Amino acid sequence: MNKCVINLVTPNAWYPNGQKRLINSLKKFGFDGDVLTWIGENKIGAPSHAAVPYAFKPYAFMEAKKRGYDLIQWCDASFWAIKSI
Repeated sequence: MNKCVINLVTPNAWYPNGQKRLINSLKKFGFDGDVLTWIGENKIGAPSHAAVPYAFKPYAFMEAKKRGYDLIQWCDASFWAIKSI
């Protein structure tokens, strides 16, 4: 299985810092898949959050699928690992 965790944040508020915390926590607990992250909806061709709230989530899944991943887990920027997933 080709697995990954995905996360996309808007470039405002604390979200980019939360994304960094998420990445670091997954590494710390030995996540053995890939971590795909983006800052900004335009990176994956999604409409803006203001225009279509949360449309970036299915777009992120589609992007991961396009890259060949078949086991994909979304994690919000407010998430951080406290043990291996």
